[in-house]
Amino acid sequence: MGTNGKQSQYGGLLDPRRGPHNCGPWFEGNFERMQAATSVPMSRESHLINQKVCNTCHVGCLDCHFNPQPKAVGDLTKGAHSFVKTPPSESCYGNGRASICHAGPEDRRRGAGYFGGSFSFPEGSEPDVHLKAGVGCLDCHDSTKTNATIGHATVRRQAGDSCARCHAGSVKSHSASRHRNLACEACHIRQVAGYQGTYWGPGTIAGAATPYFKFKAYYGYMPEPILIKDQKGRWIPVKPFPMAVMNQKGSPFKPGLQWRYPADLPDLQRTDDAWAYVGLFDGLPENNKVLLWIQIDKMSHKLGRSRSCDSCHGDPLGAQSRQVTWEYSDPGAAPFNGSQTVLADRNGLFIRDMRSEKIQPETGYTLSDFAPWHYLKDKWQVKGDFSLPAIRDRKGYNAARVDFETARKSGILHNKGDKP
Repeated sequence: MGTNGKQSQYGGLLDPRRGPHNCGPWFEGNFERMQAATSVPMSRESHLINQKVCNTCHVGCLDCHFNPQPKAVGDLTKGAHSFVKTPPSESCYGNGRASICHAGPEDRRRGAGYFGGSFSFPEGSEPDVHLKAGVGCLDCHDSTKTNATIGHATVRRQAGDSCARCHAGSVKSHSASRHRNLACEACHIRQVAGYQGTYWGPGTIAGAATPYFKFKAYYGYMPEPILIKDQKGRWIPVKPFPMAVMNQKGSPFKPGLQWRYPADLPDLQRTDDAWAYVGLFDGLPENNKVLLWIQIDKMSHKLGRSRSCDSCHGDPLGAQSRQVTWEYSDPGAAPFNGSQTVLADRNGLFIRDMRSEKIQPETGYTLSDFAPWHYLKDKWQVKGDFSLPAIRDRKGYNAARVDFETARKSGILHNKGDKP
């Protein structure tokens, strides 16, 4: 885990193998490549500082196994230097010492973290129903605790197979239902929070100017995820949001939906995350050219009661539309509120109607540094069929959506959940 193998494979924001990523590139060892890509001067000092920011998400042995506790009379295992064999779930979220580790990629970027509450962005999101039931991270994600062959300090990212450990009956009936090509989390994850836009532009880190400052605090809510087909034809929940990196000289990408990692890789080596390249644009008062893409991360946590039937099938043509609200609170301007619409239909994936209240930039910043959307508006779009299957039998659908027992008996829905 300390090597953070996935992120170190992003050799720049123009990496032809992986594409640009919300978390940014791996700065160490990539100075010349990234300097050559941008039209803005970049110092080695700022490059090293950027890498130090990346390093805050790296973990060592103590981050997981060091678990200080109040002393207890007669129990020598508790004290200021307590260690545990099986890391507690809280250690995956930084143990309360910082909002790093999985609080970043799960609650900030994906917006559907396990813990919710004070770990979520904005603060106060509902936690995963499994957390309330006392289920820990390593109860679902394989590690040496459940699979001795997996290797020390390795946790299996894909935890889908573990559902059958507690919900065997539901998993079996789901595999034979009409929704068998729908991932469990596609129905059981609802409101997603976290980033609703992120833009890499000129800024300052620790006093050093850099062309790669991450203006990320567009925190807000999407009422329900968008569903797309993964590489194996299964419907999964994602949160598409606009991204850009300013002052790029060129781009090696072709517009359209792309997958981060091939489907034929083993579970330990791949993700179900996607992204969509939009293009390279001018049209800003400064900071041209701007590379635009749509970040499309898969949602995996914050499972709970299923979403309504109409949230997927309300539109007769299978279109999915989400009204997103957010508040910006990063450097560059006084906090301001805004919104956008995410539309997925048979023509493509679109982010439209991006708007906000009046923005007041801080001294030393321009609007295009942190809000290129103000000028580019509806540019974030890619072609393709992102619609859900249309309902052919509306009469039957209307009957099933108000009578779940009938829907279960007819094989439309899976059986009621098992009680572990």
